[in-house]
Amino acid sequence: MISLFTLIEHSLDQAVDTGVEKIVILGDFNEDYLKPSNVRMKNIIRKYDMFQFIDEPTHFTENSTSCLDLVIANKRNVIDLVHVGHPFLNANIRYHCPTFGIIKIEKPSQTCFKRRIWLYDSGDLNLFREKLSAVDWENFIIDGNNDVDLLVESFTQILLKTAAESIPNKIITVRKTDPPWINNTIRRAIRKRNRMNKRAKKSNLPEHWS
Repeated sequence: MISLFTLIEHSLDQAVDTGVEKIVILGDFNEDYLKPSNVRMKNIIRKYDMFQFIDEPTHFTENSTSCLDLVIANKRNVIDLVHVGHPFLNANIRYHCPTFGIIKIEKPSQTCFKRRIWLYDSGDLNLFREKLSAVDWENFIIDGNNDVDLLVESFTQILLKTAAESIPNKIITVRKTDPPWINNTIRRAIRKRNRMNKRAKKSNLPEHWS
């Protein structure tokens, strides 16, 4: 059976090999970090030149205390304000305390982009076929430039132009930060709600609040 610590090493190897800049691992490792004879997790931390931030007991029983719940990072400045909290549940014996802190990792900005969507169900496919059939494809290929890239570009332009004349389409803005269920109807309702709220706060009239 593969041990937990072997799996941790395998995961860290993958993270290091793929160039992950900031690595944070945490959880209940079921080995008392404060006990000198327990060295498996300490060896892993030493091997990958990492830092362990919990230095007090996190697990309590009627006869013992131990530090099982660790917070580990490959850079000291990645973690800030690490603490051991009080247990979530009322317990007199055998309980874990939660560990918490601040992970200082910048969230990458998500930019919007435009995309054309095609309303195929409303398209006139017969018109699309007629327009494509009317193109002089033979002369387009024979008399055109012999450069394959230019031929592909010209073909694509003809195809898209014909599609735009036969199939309704529109440009939409894709916002990566939006939940997948957000659509234009909901956005309009949100804007309307905000306008009404602003008006009510400004006038403070009961009918506007209503």
